[in-house]
Amino acid sequence: MSQRIVRTWIRRPLTSRVRAETPVGVPRTDRIAYRNQHTASAVATSRVASTAPHESVSATNAAGKRSTFSFYAYVPLAPERTVHLQRQIKRHLGKDMGVLGRIYLSTEGINGQISCPAARTADLAPFFARFEEFCTLTFNEALDHTESFQRLAVNIREQIVRDHVPATKAAIGPAPTALTPEEWHRQLSGEAAAGTHTLIDMRNNYESSVGYFRHALKPDVTRFADEIRILPELVRGKEREPVYMYCTGGIRCTKAGALLRARGFQDVRMLAGGITAYGRFIQRTGQPSLYVGKNFTFDQRLGEDVTDDVVGTCYQCGASCDRFTNCASSACNTLFLQCPTCAKAYHRTCADRRCLDHVRAPTHQSASPPTQEACRWQHRERVDPTIVRARITRNLVALRASGEYIEDGTAQ
Repeated sequence: MSQRIVRTWIRRPLTSRVRAETPVGVPRTDRIAYRNQHTASAVATSRVASTAPHESVSATNAAGKRSTFSFYAYVPLAPERTVHLQRQIKRHLGKDMGVLGRIYLSTEGINGQISCPAARTADLAPFFARFEEFCTLTFNEALDHTESFQRLAVNIREQIVRDHVPATKAAIGPAPTALTPEEWHRQLSGEAAAGTHTLIDMRNNYESSVGYFRHALKPDVTRFADEIRILPELVRGKEREPVYMYCTGGIRCTKAGALLRARGFQDVRMLAGGITAYGRFIQRTGQPSLYVGKNFTFDQRLGEDVTDDVVGTCYQCGASCDRFTNCASSACNTLFLQCPTCAKAYHRTCADRRCLDHVRAPTHQSASPPTQEACRWQHRERVDPTIVRARITRNLVALRASGEYIEDGTAQ
């Protein structure tokens, strides 16, 4: 059997220190007012159950330690009501039930991703049913229940999912038609597959880089707001054709589909429960999946397998890879695909010399900031696959040419 060469970078002493860079500020808070036109028609879609109502929270993963769920509802909330709900949720879910995760409240509703102790999952629905606005809330069970969160954050925001569309420019129309995973699968593999239709991935480009529905349009964007902006162009001239759309759990399609309906599109269909619900359908029925690869998630897992297909490649060596990671240098935090071999060779970094210096410094273990210039990026520079791949390629070239790191040729 041939040996595989593992490249590990060994630091040579630097001849000079570099100047520390001033930290980049936090992006400004959105100033978009809640649109009063968003009526109960859009609320109905968010309440379409991907399983029987409350089924997933009554007995799921009983043998495990924790279970991961997502949920959302578009429902008008007064500003003072969001403050009250924030206090109640923090106290009862966090302190009493030990729930971890991230929950957003706004005057347009609620959006949450949580990790709940398996012994308390049956208490989730009764807790939210105490509030009139959330009495029919449906919980979307994850495909993978590995560790997803470390703490609970309940925050009030301008919008539960940011689209940056002012209420004065676009009214929210009726909700799109919500298809169960069974209906979605049947239509896309049957009559819809033979007819004229448009299938749109409402996620970001880095999400679709590791998994997607076949034949879907995958917009090259890094924010939902950007996809909303180009959505009319994607469907121009197709007002009389069925438009299918999907996302992770359904929340983005509920908003985007309503916007299309407001623009005169009559036949807009969304996948209820999103890719997560479709993945459970495939697991349960054994049907050939129309989705290939992994479902990206916005938590510590950074994804869950829907099929065994690996459609991505490592940004550093080009090997097949669907394992997203963040650069181990907290100042950088670049999101990229990295195989286990490269993770070992580059110490889980993007191979920028500054990041390598940071994570290998003795102070890194105590979470101290880097003492030298830090590489800091705006959102698009941090996550866009094309931009990040190009930067990592430059990092590798510079690393080899600098003479500050050498390969030790360790074999395994």
